[in-house]
Amino acid sequence: MQDWGKSTISTQDEWKGVRLKYPKRGDHKKFSKENEFNPRSVLTLTGMPIREALPGSRSENPTGRYKIFEAIESGDTVETANRKAKQVSKDATKDGDVFIGLHARYWRIGSAAPTLAR
Repeated sequence: MQDWGKSTISTQDEWKGVRLKYPKRGDHKKFSKENEFNPRSVLTLTGMPIREALPGSRSENPTGRYKIFEAIESGDTVETANRKAKQVSKDATKDGDVFIGLHARYWRIGSAAPTLAR
């Protein structure tokens, strides 16, 4: 569901257009006040290892960001990624891990997944 006061980011080009406004990975809360990711947009892994994308994260933390990134698969929608993040960590925030992964260039965001006609 779209928040009408926010810009919706659906593609990599749209992400590139706003990324420089948020120079740090920790800016996801500031980003979320002004923007949101299209829940139907698709995330694609870039091939970067998680350790490179999250140099300070520890794989042994069962509710940490490393485990969240392991759970999110190439082809997942933003909505699915947010759901998986929340399943791993109750502290996960909507679009927070998507923002961090895009900022780190761990994945790319693509056009919204088509809706199937019923």
